[in-house]
Amino acid sequence: GDGNIRYTLFDFESRNSIVAPRSVFRTMSPLEFQGDQVWSAMFEQNFYDLPTRLLGIHPGGDLHWFGFANAAGATLSSETAGKLATPVGPILNGPFVEAGFGIGNIFNILRFDAAWRLTHKTDRNFFVTGTLAFSF
Repeated sequence: GDGNIRYTLFDFESRNSIVAPRSVFRTMSPLEFQGDQVWSAMFEQNFYDLPTRLLGIHPGGDLHWFGFANAAGATLSSETAGKLATPVGPILNGPFVEAGFGIGNIFNILRFDAAWRLTHKTDRNFFVTGTLAFSF
């Protein structure tokens, strides 16, 4: 080659402090894992107001209860790793997995999620994030 080959690294969308847009990893830090090959799978189930109705609680409004599980993996080829000026942290030794629940439709615009980091644990494995129903 001519030496001008560009190597592309991918990373995962994650929370920013306590604010997290929908469909991101809530317990992963920004740029925590990167690689030249990545995959992710996200599952979320909206139970609407079923939990509060089963418990006989009527908080007012129409709260939505969510359950979710997210997984991701990344690899970094030795060829790409050898060309990087700054080392990156690919996800090795199995996938990254997190799970949690959320309460949404608070005042028709807010949602809060509680998520636990199930693999690749650090000194802080529990996070609470907030989401607005609209973006700026």
